[in-house]
Amino acid sequence: MQDQASSLRQLKKLFDRQAVEPLPSPDFFLASIPRPTPFTSILIIAPDKVGSRFSPLQQWLPGFLRSGRSPTIWDQAGLLSARMAALEERDGDPSLPSRHLVEWSSGPVWLIPRIETFSDLVRQADAIRIRFSKVLNGLLSNMTSLWVTLSQNELSSCASLMHAVDIAIILVPQESESILRSYETVKTLHIAGFFAPILLLPESSLEDPTGMIMFDRIRNVAKQFLALDLLSGGVLPSDNPSPDVETVARLHGIIDSIESYSRRFLYSFAERLLYPSPKDGVEKHV
Repeated sequence: MQDQASSLRQLKKLFDRQAVEPLPSPDFFLASIPRPTPFTSILIIAPDKVGSRFSPLQQWLPGFLRSGRSPTIWDQAGLLSARMAALEERDGDPSLPSRHLVEWSSGPVWLIPRIETFSDLVRQADAIRIRFSKVLNGLLSNMTSLWVTLSQNELSSCASLMHAVDIAIILVPQESESILRSYETVKTLHIAGFFAPILLLPESSLEDPTGMIMFDRIRNVAKQFLALDLLSGGVLPSDNPSPDVETVARLHGIIDSIESYSRRFLYSFAERLLYPSPKDGVEKHV
């Protein structure tokens, strides 16, 4: 029976690949997307440097998630890949997003695992990009919030994600290169035309328990050279994976300040994917 079921699944995959799905034109598809988006989207920009001391995402992110709700986490940075390796063995097309329900300390969470081919999507045919957006829109229906992870060096190659979110949070480890690397990340967002709020979330240390020393240094450099006002997202304790009450309250306050009419993820993502900038899809190391 198991062999028969496996054969049927493989046959279904073959039919799915051969089926010609009628798809609308890019403009017609964009016109069909509801605006505004019914949920807030938050981007977490993770340091790509090997050896960063940040605690695993699944240890501290649940502290920011509101209880009683089931958010979606698109882990494009692959921060959960090792822990969620079993999810990679999915029956569907690996080039399309898939959603899986997992249990965290905060409650059930919908997880979209990293899509390895996503950075190449911008160079694919219109039909492939429209299909991707249609599948994603279906997965995100009835969501309360969307959290997206990206590594610093993937901001340009995943521009459609970067430009679609309502808030960006830059994780700042207590390392000697963090000021320069975080400034370069802010500069990348700024030059790309990212106009949403940018928060810094530094890691605590014995010399900087509140993270404010690191925050002030990066904020001052961004203010001087880019004329940008960065926001403090609080601090992530290095010795305790759970964020403190003040940090959680501050971040929730900023998220709640986003006006519902300005939420734009679904439309902005599809628009940037279908009508990309010439520089989109280019990997840049910061």
